[in-house]
Amino acid sequence: MKKRVIVSAQARADFREIVAYLQEMAGRTVARRYAGRIDAGLNLIEEHPAIGSARPKLGADIRVWPIPPYVIIYALGEDAVQILRILDARRKMTRQVVHKRS
Repeated sequence: MKKRVIVSAQARADFREIVAYLQEMAGRTVARRYAGRIDAGLNLIEEHPAIGSARPKLGADIRVWPIPPYVIIYALGEDAVQILRILDARRKMTRQVVHKRS
């Protein structure tokens, strides 16, 4: 069942940082490719909100969807999905990191 997606300010900042880093380190083509993959992941979450793996240690209703080597971390609510972070999957995930406010 499709749900409205709300992207947090922190997730938008994560996205910008990822794209800027990739553009600097790997070039514009690679950065655009990953930006497209992340966008596709967000669209998939919108269409199928329960698709991600549950991560109860990170908080109630928290799910993770991989876009290797990154993950989209989101909270699944009744009426909407809130995208909390987009992070490197190799990073240690804690409640503090997931719920960081910019």
